[in-house]
Amino acid sequence: MARLEAEADYYRDMIREQGYVDLDFPISGADIDPLFEQFRELSELAWARDGSGERLVEAMHYVIPERPEDADYYLTHRREGEINLFSRDTTPGKENKDLAHFGPLSYALARAKLGNHMPEVMRQFLDSCVELHEATKTSVRPVLEALGIDKIMLAENPHHDIHMVRVLRYLGTSATHKADLHFDRSAATFAAWESSPGLVGAPGNNAYGQASLNPEELEHLIAQADASPIEHVSGKGKFFLSAGYNRLPQAVHEQNGALPLLAHGVINEAPEEPRDAVVVFLNPHRYYKEYTIPPLHETGLSTIQQHLLSSQTPEAQVA
Repeated sequence: MARLEAEADYYRDMIREQGYVDLDFPISGADIDPLFEQFRELSELAWARDGSGERLVEAMHYVIPERPEDADYYLTHRREGEINLFSRDTTPGKENKDLAHFGPLSYALARAKLGNHMPEVMRQFLDSCVELHEATKTSVRPVLEALGIDKIMLAENPHHDIHMVRVLRYLGTSATHKADLHFDRSAATFAAWESSPGLVGAPGNNAYGQASLNPEELEHLIAQADASPIEHVSGKGKFFLSAGYNRLPQAVHEQNGALPLLAHGVINEAPEEPRDAVVVFLNPHRYYKEYTIPPLHETGLSTIQQHLLSSQTPEAQVA
């Protein structure tokens, strides 16, 4: 019992100090190269100029009815100025990127839709995503148990989990960031792998459930996050808390004390170079009822900033 509490104290201390915990992860380096080779080939098939790949895109898309906002799994090919049709954020993209959102049912549903017509490279890619998902659950389970949220985040039936393996290829942008500063929408996140530097971040929080958060504090957090590189180490993943954690029951927060989220983004250090990454978003399982999904003004730091400023206007104060 003392050992478990010591581990819990260690995880909480690391989250408070740096915003994340380094965890061993068995898929790294050359082991992950085949995944992105499969993803590149699958993307070429899915967005073939003759439209023949539409069936592959459709086969990858499914939504969990109880949780459509954080259990929407898909394959998409987004270019600068375009809107992600699968996202609730309708802001035109500032970058070119391909991404896949893989969930616990992705393989089975795609196989049911395509049958023997599933391309071999798609089968290989989905197999790789299954491996990433299972390895992630093994890596993060000790932290979830230590924080007392394992029963919330891990369903007895793994098909009822609402986790999302994001496989992402940034293909170039002239913007300052390949990913703007934000808190993830999930309850927790595991940053499993990245091909090049650029990730930055710092511990902080949004205004949900907090005593106060003013624009000056948020400005400080933005500056601190942008100036704090987070080094990727092969064989290590980073576990951190996201906006959904604030929406877990009060008993969780009483057990763990005040814990920060990780405000993070990706600086555009090499505008012309692709950047690959694998991130796993961890959410309360499908049948966990005491949970609501964070809105946009609890996630993107620029959106939080706008929300804070608008709430301080005379009109808002009168209302």
